[in-house]
Amino acid sequence: MLNELNLELQGKDRTVVDMISSVNAFKRRLHLLCSKLQRKDLANFQNIASELEKQGKDSALLDSARYTEQVNNITSDFEKRFRDFALLEPIATFMCYPFSEDHDIDSLAQNIGAVFHLNPSALEDEMLSLQADIQLKA
Repeated sequence: MLNELNLELQGKDRTVVDMISSVNAFKRRLHLLCSKLQRKDLANFQNIASELEKQGKDSALLDSARYTEQVNNITSDFEKRFRDFALLEPIATFMCYPFSEDHDIDSLAQNIGAVFHLNPSALEDEMLSLQADIQLKA
């Protein structure tokens, strides 16, 4: 999984939006794996299932907390390494589709201003004008 993500992030012609999407998908996979481990569903953990089978043990006897902790550690480390992506995600979302009414222009302008060292008040005006532009919406 990590190798696949690494290749995705290094791929040619990848945009920041593509990378953020790949990282978010990976984080969701980690959460799903953790959930499956807690339920002792080993469909994604063939090596563990194989080892339990060799030992003649049922998956119900698995100490899943031990493995869940490892996945949680990976998730935590991953969150730290890609913290900047979390800051950029709302900006990227706005840039992909600025016409959504769900955008909080005030906080988004503050965020963009902080990241790119721009005046948030001027950004608010530009963002509102962009959202209201009928020709761009067409």
